[in-house]
Amino acid sequence: MCRSVRNWLLVAGVIAMFVAGAMVSVGADTSSVVRVPLLALEANHSAVSRFWLRIFDLSTLFLPFLAFLCGYGSIHGGSGRGNLTCLGSLPLTRGEIYLATVVAHLAAFAIVLATGTAIGILTMMAFGASGSLIRQFGTGFLTISLGLALIAPGIGLSALASTRKQGILGIIGGGFAMVYGIPFLLARRSVFIILHPFQSYAQLLTTQVEAAYSPLIQLYSPQLLSPFVAVAVLAGWVCCPITLGYLCVRNEVIG
Repeated sequence: MCRSVRNWLLVAGVIAMFVAGAMVSVGADTSSVVRVPLLALEANHSAVSRFWLRIFDLSTLFLPFLAFLCGYGSIHGGSGRGNLTCLGSLPLTRGEIYLATVVAHLAAFAIVLATGTAIGILTMMAFGASGSLIRQFGTGFLTISLGLALIAPGIGLSALASTRKQGILGIIGGGFAMVYGIPFLLARRSVFIILHPFQSYAQLLTTQVEAAYSPLIQLYSPQLLSPFVAVAVLAGWVCCPITLGYLCVRNEVIG
């Protein structure tokens, strides 16, 4: 994975996202209410709160594509490079090989997001924007959880796609579905917005980011917008695609 130029470009993209979020937040006017789809800040919020709002906003635009790109080549990409063929010669089951590949990609993307989070927080501190480090690292953990919920469909897609072309089309289609699914569901006031991973991420951010609240509180019951539901949705986005991928590859012949 470290030898791949694509993966290093992904690392650079994630770090650039966090640095850009920090740069546009420092010195920004925090005296008025700020809203983006699914998340808002009350007036007189802190620069740190503004930073996480910007990270959320940038994530809705770029993170789905970065995560899908990281995950889509995990199975058939490895097969094309001969990695799975080598593993197939070892006394390992298909399930063990698949799970090891999944864990490696989840861990790698989590490390990338953790690095980006740390750099973003350090950038804010360098410009004098201070806040509770416990809350910020807690918010960083939520961001990593979102990343895992986004890369898992890419891994599942990699198991489903039989050709490189199908994988690329899946990245583009899945990325745009994630991005434009938000305004599509909001415009129709669909309750299915509760199942969108970014809505779950936004809801959990309100528990860590000062002055943050969900604009959907006026449309849906508090039970649907509870942190418990948000955690369950993110867990579903991680587990379901990976399970589907396992069901697809367990009977394949490696070699």
